[in-house]
Amino acid sequence: MPKDVTTLEPADDLVENTELVLFHAKECYVYLIPPRRSAASYRADEWDVNKWAWEGAMKICSKGEECTIRLEDKTSGELYAQASVRKDEPLPIERVIDSSRYFVLRIEDNSSGKSRHAFIGIGFRERPQAYDFEAALYDHVNYLNKKKQAEELEQEYQTKPAVDYSLKSGETIRLSLKKVNMLRIFLSVDCN
Repeated sequence: MPKDVTTLEPADDLVENTELVLFHAKECYVYLIPPRRSAASYRADEWDVNKWAWEGAMKICSKGEECTIRLEDKTSGELYAQASVRKDEPLPIERVIDSSRYFVLRIEDNSSGKSRHAFIGIGFRERPQAYDFEAALYDHVNYLNKKKQAEELEQEYQTKPAVDYSLKSGETIRLSLKKVNMLRIFLSVDCN
């Protein structure tokens, strides 16, 4: 016997439980970076970009509102490090000021029960990969912002009283329409 349409589960549950890969790079480099010396931004030329600490793959995965940047081994898929993109918090990446291919990533470790974090440098061999990485993160942030805005508009719509635009008893509307000669309009069109 088919279910009543009103008892079906919403499709939003399926969307919220599906993991999407927003970005995948087969080649990503991790650098151990020196502490920031001042309030100035990080510089990739201070890292010796030809000597990386780790090489692997990077994925940006989203599941509903959650988004994670994962650094994984190329062959085994074993997790090396990860960073979470959280709603209403700054992104865990910071672009360096002297290159478009390198970033500083705030990674997290919650395995011991305590939340610890560290800053590492990440880099891509090609500029388009770096652009796609950044674009995928901003697309997820835009998704979160639009979802929040839609929820606020829906809430506003639900709480707003309905406006009655129907004609009351005895009210009439009079419409004055001009008679249009279609032949005159057709002939007046310039046919060059």
